Amino acid sequence: MAYKMNKGLILKIAFFVTIALVIIWVVSFNKSIEFPKEVEATLPEKVNFNLHIKPILSDRCFACHGPDVNKREANLRLDVESEALALIGENKDHYAIVPGNPLRSAVYERMVTEETDL
Repeated sequence: MAYKMNKGLILKIAFFVTIALVIIWVVSFNKSIEFPKEVEATLPEKVNFNLHIKPILSDRCFACHGPDVNKREANLRLDVESEALALIGENKDHYAIVPGNPLRSAVYERMVTEETDL
């Protein structure tokens, strides 16, 4: 029996796969974090930044946080590693990406929040 998937469901699935891949990239320096078995089974054995992560960032993030200074929002650039890992915010008091600790990463907070402003 074939099921017809609606566009909303496909977008939700794509969103959660994107989150999983970005989290894997962020925590790739810390092997002690464990994923639920059902998530782990769908992930590649080894994450390759250029193959798995960069295309997601390019499709979803670089339009507002990429190389075009005129379109960049919040003065946050995610296409350059040193800037993605640097202190951000008006008070330079938090990080967009904290390698090995996604729970302290603003990127992670923005992906899981239900606040539409974020």
